[in-house]
Amino acid sequence: MNLQRTFAVICIMTLLLSTNAATCQTPQLTSRVLVPRGSALKFSLMSPLDSRTAKVGDDVPLRLERPFVIDGVRLLEPGTIAHGRVTRVKHAGPKCRSGQVDWKVDTITFGDFSRAKTDKMNSGAPGWEPPQQYPSDRIARGRHDTMNHVSVWVEMAILSPFWAPLLLLDWGDEGQKCTHPGNDFLQPANSIIAVAVSKAHHVRY
Repeated sequence: MNLQRTFAVICIMTLLLSTNAATCQTPQLTSRVLVPRGSALKFSLMSPLDSRTAKVGDDVPLRLERPFVIDGVRLLEPGTIAHGRVTRVKHAGPKCRSGQVDWKVDTITFGDFSRAKTDKMNSGAPGWEPPQQYPSDRIARGRHDTMNHVSVWVEMAILSPFWAPLLLLDWGDEGQKCTHPGNDFLQPANSIIAVAVSKAHHVRY
């Protein structure tokens, strides 16, 4: 009986020790940092995008090029992999119709397994910055541009008897000249991609 009791005690102690060890090894995420809207991450394409071979739904793997740091906290390390997806493909066709590949990055996953919503900002350019926000200035500028557009259309309507025949003639020439297929879209691997957080997001660390 004593032997069985001793064996039971040993099993219980072993179980408790293993549970404590697992608890110690599990990181306790007690702090959190706010990732502001518009925070940008610098990625590069891991494989090329080609309108000849791309299909809607294709995976677009991306590699983080530099640490993503918010308030001194490194939330993502270089080499972190993210994924986008192809949303639209247009193949090159006759009359110089060029190919096109549209794709986007929906979310970025952080170390606490939370996901922030994101938008692809630009691609292929060496320079990249988060877009600046000017709500009131943008509204005022939009109204001014609308008035300019109205005046331009009025002027075009008045002068249409003069330039319309020339425009039609130019289109006719273009139809005769541009009979070969357009160029396929190609974005090579290692192209720089800027991805911005579209909504403020808390990350635990």
